[in-house]
Amino acid sequence: MAKIPVDPSFPSNKLEELLGAAFENPEMQDEFFAELMSAEVYLLTDNAQSPQGKVPANDDDVEVSIMSSVMEDGTPFIPVFTSLEELQHSMDDEDDHSYMTINGRDLLELVDGTDIVIDPAHQYGLHLNPEETKGILESFEA
Repeated sequence: MAKIPVDPSFPSNKLEELLGAAFENPEMQDEFFAELMSAEVYLLTDNAQSPQGKVPANDDDVEVSIMSSVMEDGTPFIPVFTSLEELQHSMDDEDDHSYMTINGRDLLELVDGTDIVIDPAHQYGLHLNPEETKGILESFEA
């Protein structure tokens, strides 16, 4: 996903506000990660049969195929969005993907061993590798 012009609606929620603040001031990262743990984030799903709306990460009755992407260096990652507006802003007009929401903590537990990029098309896009994700979970244990 290429960086695209800034969405004029950014920030549209507290998580986005803190993402921008953490990007500008690394001392704000802990506050951003604390908010991420309780926030609802958006994931693209691979097919139209995937449910839209909130799907708990621990619901064994629901099968969801989460869409992934690949960085320029070939590293696979899961794109994560801080709002529906950011998800829509990052998509081409002809893209027709379904999406789901998930709690940030549930997401980090679910993607164990996988890179994620939060708001990958945004200037404040944040790449987290598996070690960083694990560290965040350990730092913000419930």
